Amino acid sequence: MGHISDLDLASYALVQTLSVRFINDILLGMSSATEKLCGQAFGAGQHHMMGIYLQRSWIVDLITLTILLPVFIFETQVYMLLGEDKPIAQSGGYISLWFIPFVYNFVFSLTVQMFLQAQLKNMVIAWHQTTLD
Repeated sequence: MGHISDLDLASYALVQTLSVRFINDILLGMSSATEKLCGQAFGAGQHHMMGIYLQRSWIVDLITLTILLPVFIFETQVYMLLGEDKPIAQSGGYISLWFIPFVYNFVFSLTVQMFLQAQLKNMVIAWHQTTLD
């Protein structure tokens, strides 16, 4: 991003550090409930409940993310209220719209990661992370 212009780099950094991190932290906290419920079901031998908990967490996280979607849609106005320069706020608002599919990916990646951790399948997560890098 920095090789395009300083304005685009500043806008991208603003969206990444404020909006995406904000949504990621909320979804990560909600996904940790999935880990707790699945861990309890795994320990109690109720393996059939783990899939139900995973599907319920997808539904709850998708609804939560859809409710928080105006953070990305009205990003320009939010940045203007926070006191950002107008060109950076406008560019950040445009870039934030492109992050909407990216944050919807968090719903599935975070919950599946917690689901696998509850089953002590950490090597699957490690292999998945190495293929992403």
